[in-house]
Amino acid sequence: MFLSKFMGNRRKGYFMGMIFVLITLIFSCVFMMAGVSHAEGEEEENEEKPVRVGWFESKFNSTDQLGRKTGYAYEYQRKVAAYTGRKYEYVSG
Repeated sequence: MFLSKFMGNRRKGYFMGMIFVLITLIFSCVFMMAGVSHAEGEEEENEEKPVRVGWFESKFNSTDQLGRKTGYAYEYQRKVAAYTGRKYEYVSG
């Protein structure tokens, strides 16, 4: 009744629709933010577990006498680990 004094029926319906859309967007943002914080918690749990990576000898990947690994794949994985903070566990096979 309060709105009908200032607006016609069409404007009142449009105004109420816009309020509904705005409230829906606000609740959607709140629930999406809750999902993001939950996903961040899962990442923290996974950081402790090393990623197991298969290792094989080839002309692009090799291991020297001291057990140090070299090669394209190894260097790439080191760069990825620097960005993600993950640890790699190499499995021969």
